[in-house]
Amino acid sequence: MSRTSTSRPIPWFCPSCLKTGAEAPKDDLCAHCGDRMVAQGYCPVCEDFQPREAGALCPKHDLPLEEDAPAPAWSRATGPWVMVARFTDALACQAPRIRLEAEGIPTVVDGERMGSKSMYHVATGGVKLSVPASLESEARVILSQTWSQDAADLGIEDDDWDDLDEDGLGAGGSGGSGGDAPPVAFLFSPLLVLGLVILGVVLVVGLSAILGLLAGE
Repeated sequence: MSRTSTSRPIPWFCPSCLKTGAEAPKDDLCAHCGDRMVAQGYCPVCEDFQPREAGALCPKHDLPLEEDAPAPAWSRATGPWVMVARFTDALACQAPRIRLEAEGIPTVVDGERMGSKSMYHVATGGVKLSVPASLESEARVILSQTWSQDAADLGIEDDDWDDLDEDGLGAGGSGGSGGDAPPVAFLFSPLLVLGLVILGVVLVVGLSAILGLLAGE
């Protein structure tokens, strides 16, 4: 039953009494019923071990359980540091850096201690975000992802934003003309300005005509 893990100890369970534990007891025998202990399988969707053998289906996702959890990205970090992105200042670098580290990719930021934005480009050429060479491809894929790709992965449709527009939280109107219709807010402002200009011209011309008539009398 014993199986070594590259990431953490593999928990065990007893198929007979369903008792579980962090490590298998001595002789791989259950202390409650005496049956043989079995290593739990790992579900990549749950990101956790389940009290079933590897190869069996996860009770939550109907996917085959794996023998072990995947090794974290930092354990695969080898080679020199490679720059994957350049930014104007340290603040602009923070969001991509946090995103990479959230995915388990270690990062190094060079040139973030300069005094001003102008000094970044002159002295260092900008703030450089680097990752281990073995994780360069994975990091570039993560950094290249856009909101549209993330929204598609999360199942968010463009129509979901229409509700915000109808409630007055977005820029669009509630006429139901779809995403191709220009927002009312952007049309209203130019038309209002144009109307005020025309009104001003008419008032000036009318006032000039009245003053001319009064002067002629």
